[in-house]
Amino acid sequence: MYINGSLLDISEEYGKAYGEDGKIFVPLWAIIEKLNGEIYWSDLKKRINIRYNNTEIELQLGKNLYTKNEEIFSMEVFPRAENNRTYVPLEFLIEGLGVKVSYTIGEGKTVLSIEKDSAEQL
Repeated sequence: MYINGSLLDISEEYGKAYGEDGKIFVPLWAIIEKLNGEIYWSDLKKRINIRYNNTEIELQLGKNLYTKNEEIFSMEVFPRAENNRTYVPLEFLIEGLGVKVSYTIGEGKTVLSIEKDSAEQL
């Protein structure tokens, strides 16, 4: 997985992207940190708060609704926790964070590239 042109260590420490039911899930914490965003976890409520690029997002494990700057949005599938890592569908990165995502699949390997949207940085 590449973020802003740099290879992200996809060791067990960060978690690996995976496909399930036609969706690609990515490890949220590692991506937010690599994009220089802030991420916070509330164990009591199973809630995640993200601050990224002048945007505040709140989402909750097992729920397909999230708030972005106090406006409510939905995802087709909900964020989930696996092996003590939070995973979100790839679409959340595009719609929720406004980043550019591209990927190629071939010969048993998927290459995923995530970049800040240059229009968002202005």
